[in-house]
Amino acid sequence: MNLVSAEPDVPLQVAIDPDVTQASNAISTFVTAYNALISAINQQYAVNTTTNTEGPLGADPSLRQLQSSLLNDIAYSPVKNGDLVNLVSLGITVNEDGTLSIGTAPDGRTLSDLLASDSSAVQAFFQNTTSTGFANHFHADLMQLTDSTRGVLNVDLAQNNTEQTNLSDEISDLQDRLATQKQQLIQEFSQVNATLEEYPYLLAEITAQLGNILPTSSNTSPSQGTTINSSSSTQG
Repeated sequence: MNLVSAEPDVPLQVAIDPDVTQASNAISTFVTAYNALISAINQQYAVNTTTNTEGPLGADPSLRQLQSSLLNDIAYSPVKNGDLVNLVSLGITVNEDGTLSIGTAPDGRTLSDLLASDSSAVQAFFQNTTSTGFANHFHADLMQLTDSTRGVLNVDLAQNNTEQTNLSDEISDLQDRLATQKQQLIQEFSQVNATLEEYPYLLAEITAQLGNILPTSSNTSPSQGTTINSSSSTQG
């Protein structure tokens, strides 16, 4: 409000009405965000017909716990809040896949109608002085689910990080052992190769030594005596 001019002794009445549009948009934003989260969780349980497997987190018990907690949260009913006892009474229904849809309440009124006619009751449904409203309960549960040390997903992330670190250390140790074994094998093969390369020289040396040790054999013909026959003739 801007004060344009003063008018003494002239009473001015100011009426403040609830901002139905902003409140309705805020609730719609919540429904959209909730549906995106539930759809992302449901996608992990969708079975791939080609591989016949679920998503990477399909077997994770923490994700199932998160899904169950969220479904319980949207079914929460604040006590002593007149006719507005749950989301259905506001015209927000739960679909079979757990997502939400904004429609009409059982009495036919829309969310905008309810905000316009009984905004205080709608506000009390979400937030009240005893902190037992729908939004109060949802907020408290979300704080537990997202707690940095006890939150179900953060606990999973911490465990995964620890396992990843351990696996990285094991891989590093294995690589070090393989590198050491590689060097040992290279040395052993080098020694074997050097020995194989010496064999021709050793064989040649052995052959030469054997040639000096063993006698040389030769063929000798025996001597033959010569017999001379002399014949004398007698002449008469």
